[in-house]
Amino acid sequence: MKLVVAVAIVGASLEVRAAEPTPAAPFRRRGGELGLFADSSIASQLTLVGVGLRGGYFLRESVEIGGELQATVLLASPTDPSQRPRAGDPTAAFRVAPMVRWIPLRTESFAAYLLAAVGPQVLGARGGVLGHAVAAPGATIHLGGRVWLDLAIRFSLSFPGGRCRAAFSAPAAPGFCELQFGPQIGLLAVF
Repeated sequence: MKLVVAVAIVGASLEVRAAEPTPAAPFRRRGGELGLFADSSIASQLTLVGVGLRGGYFLRESVEIGGELQATVLLASPTDPSQRPRAGDPTAAFRVAPMVRWIPLRTESFAAYLLAAVGPQVLGARGGVLGHAVAAPGATIHLGGRVWLDLAIRFSLSFPGGRCRAAFSAPAAPGFCELQFGPQIGLLAVF
């Protein structure tokens, strides 16, 4: 008799749990994300400030492919006038990059990721087209609903270095044409 009552109680509790809806896991297969981000870095005598748009599609659990569009403004440092960009030097960079993002750690409210992207960039009107690579370790924090806060450290590099330096006449060019890094903050909508 006690066994029958125990089985009935366990069965009833399993039935109640099965009726409760379970939330969909974030960053799931066949899902996607769309986000806006801003980043900044200091390269020698230049400060770079960028804004971008990123979107992607999850091929597998926690593996996303997609792309980024970014516009970056190159601001001269006021500390040393001799190293400021000259007339005709690029003052902006426009970037398009296919990307892949891997999310090895994820919960319902937090996810850590590694992002890699490589693509072309246009340096101003006369700077020409160069390559651009990005690597970014980061984390996303669930804000509610489908919205996530995106925080990362972006490492970026323009290549080939010789063509990049040739686009500038000022000594500040090597800073832009070498490895740069800086913080990124953004918002993602996951669907």
